[in-house]
Amino acid sequence: MVSWLFPESGKLYSFGANGEGQLGLGHTDNVSRPTVIESLEDQQYTKLAAGADHSVILTGILVSEGIFCRVKQVNGLFMETGN
Repeated sequence: MVSWLFPESGKLYSFGANGEGQLGLGHTDNVSRPTVIESLEDQQYTKLAAGADHSVILTGILVSEGIFCRVKQVNGLFMETGN
């Protein structure tokens, strides 16, 4: 399971299962404590979504992490299309 925290500081934190890199931390180790996603520190994010082995973060560009990440835009929304 992937979990996120996004306090008023604007930084995005992730933790949980990370076998496919879905936490966006640059490695595949599981993480038990909230950890800042450093690659997004200077980004404003507007939407977050997660599946079993992937995460999708919309920052003005689409950031996708994990296994078999495929998305498409439908009516202005980004939707997972599967493997």
